[in-house]
Amino acid sequence: MNGFTLHLQSATQYQRVEDVASFVASDDSGTFGLLPQHERFMTVVEFGLARYRGFDNVWYYLALPGALVYFVDNALYLSTRRYVVGDDCPGRRGTSTDCVSLPWCCSITLRSKLKRSMNC
Repeated sequence: MNGFTLHLQSATQYQRVEDVASFVASDDSGTFGLLPQHERFMTVVEFGLARYRGFDNVWYYLALPGALVYFVDNALYLSTRRYVVGDDCPGRRGTSTDCVSLPWCCSITLRSKLKRSMNC
């Protein structure tokens, strides 16, 4: 496979994901996507969900309180205060920053993980 490497970094955890086929998130300019061999790119991701998939076409969702994203040399570095990864969210995005409602994710498991990690 010819994917890129995703480096998920927070204050307390690090995860390296190999062979990522695509990454989708939103910043101030709107929704954007990154594919392997993309040019150098840097932005600030908004609060909410980002997602990535491998070549098996399984989407994984990242719940984050915002993040810095830097793509260089076929590697994506996502740095944030905290994050939660799950594959059981339908991908609905919302704008609420209220940890209690979390309307953008209907998965109870992912919601509870995010609430615990954000101390809500």
